[in-house]
Amino acid sequence: MKMKKRLLSLLLAAAIALPAIPLTANAAGIQSGQPALTVNQSKVAFAGHEWWVIGYNGDGVYSKENDGHITLLAANLDDDFQNVPFRSGQDSAADGYTKYTDVDGLEHYYANNPGGMEAWTTPNEYAGSTLQQKMESIANGFSKKEQAVISARDLASGATENNNWLYGKTDYIDGMAGQGVANQKLWALSEDEWSAIGNIEVLKYGTWWWLRSPSLDYYSYGTWQGHPLGDSIVDYGALVELDAARPAFSLNLSSVLFTSAADESGKSSATAGGGLIDISSPAGTVKFTMLDESQTLKLGKKATQTGTTFSFSYSGATTGDNQYISCILTDDSGAVKYYGKLTDSSSAASGNLSVPLAGVADGIYTLKIFSEQANGDLYTDFCSEPVTMKVDVSGKDVTVSGFDGEIHKHNWNENAWNSNNTHHWHECTAEDCPVTDNREKDGYAEHTYDQTVAANEYLKSAANCDSPAVYYQSCVCGAFSETADTFTKGIAAGHKISHVEAKTPTANESGNIEYWYCGECGKYFSDEALTKEIKQADTILAATGTTDPDKETDIPQTGDSSHPLVWILLAFVSGGAVLTLSIRNRKKKESAK
Repeated sequence: MKMKKRLLSLLLAAAIALPAIPLTANAAGIQSGQPALTVNQSKVAFAGHEWWVIGYNGDGVYSKENDGHITLLAANLDDDFQNVPFRSGQDSAADGYTKYTDVDGLEHYYANNPGGMEAWTTPNEYAGSTLQQKMESIANGFSKKEQAVISARDLASGATENNNWLYGKTDYIDGMAGQGVANQKLWALSEDEWSAIGNIEVLKYGTWWWLRSPSLDYYSYGTWQGHPLGDSIVDYGALVELDAARPAFSLNLSSVLFTSAADESGKSSATAGGGLIDISSPAGTVKFTMLDESQTLKLGKKATQTGTTFSFSYSGATTGDNQYISCILTDDSGAVKYYGKLTDSSSAASGNLSVPLAGVADGIYTLKIFSEQANGDLYTDFCSEPVTMKVDVSGKDVTVSGFDGEIHKHNWNENAWNSNNTHHWHECTAEDCPVTDNREKDGYAEHTYDQTVAANEYLKSAANCDSPAVYYQSCVCGAFSETADTFTKGIAAGHKISHVEAKTPTANESGNIEYWYCGECGKYFSDEALTKEIKQADTILAATGTTDPDKETDIPQTGDSSHPLVWILLAFVSGGAVLTLSIRNRKKKESAK
């Protein structure tokens, strides 16, 4: 099918000079209640997309004064919005298609309207078009909760004959040809609405995008398209071209609890149990946290206070994906100053939570605690009706008022620990403390043996001559275990040395060498520096066996060949041996005779 496109002289020479329309005098990082937004300047995150604010409080597109709605237009050419014809068509006949012959006699076949609708007269009628059905499909892809805060629009019927602009726009009540279509959550802009925006930056898009209005006399079936640069619209004569949808819708703000930045500077920077975050003014796209009746939370009637931290029991909390119990602190102007995710309630409908106020600037705040579904930066969050109370912060002194219950102010005895075999905690000394479960008491934790306290109760072995004292590591509460790691403390006790002088042995008494002896460990050393350890036996010198060590001994020493007595004895023995041999020889001779 041959495509024809005509650029019209609908440039924004005057429109681009239009100033942005301010809606409120100020903006806040997280703003309680109705948001501070500016038409054609502010962006809102919703249903996973970013949207320009194009109407609010009677200004801009499809807007009424004080009706609590804003009109939003898709800001980016996201995947969901691409490759959409105004009305599907083809060159040959087929089921579900109707032939249309243009003024030049050219025949094309265009998709029929869905069942329940009247047949189209010309294919540029918005009701039942592929574009209109695409808008319904996109809306149905939004979460049920986000769909519920969109105010659907009824688009009134217009002309049914001569469906082009040359026959007068007055016939087109809502800027569209053909029959009307009701209950539209998302819709394409009309030519008049495009002109009313008057801001090139807002009208820019990544490609050509469809309007819902019929165009001039382009073969009597043309449709307007927005230029990608935002400076004009064009008369598009080929309705089957795959260009883009650009949805708009009206968002009901009546249930907005507060507004926050739709990036890491906003709510997504908070973690469950991670304390309150100080929120500064956002400089970009914002998102809403809205009240939702399906979100529920009930706080217990008895709360406790430890310093600047308040603790509550809760029940009936909504569970499921992305579910938290959160809070905000607002100042006297209603601006949200702090936000925190107090606990993850995705799988726990009841339990305990704490509101830590340490670090909060001095002042009087309204504390609002609520259950919420926190869905991410580009999506709307939904919350329960908050439980509200006043908080007066003055240094470390925090006072709560307006709480529909009792607050027990803990006085934890931080100078003493209580413990069992596995855990330790502090006891509250205030009267009528409601906390009976040790696990909920201050400082409750499992024993960790990482303290190095050198006390007698932790002594494994005392210091000795060579080694310092050894102790078991203990817990901060005073508990210890004989399986814990050990550490040494101090120095070795050192030897208690006795010096023994050398003693010369006698005939009857042994002597000893000079040595040094420790009476504590029983060690012997041969040097005064105690570097040469010896055995006790090494210190003993045997008795000499003589009364006078300076005289010769009465007992011959083996191996001393110079002593005369030895020679006399040897001579006597030798002589006897010779005499004996002579007598034996004589007797042998006499016997032979």
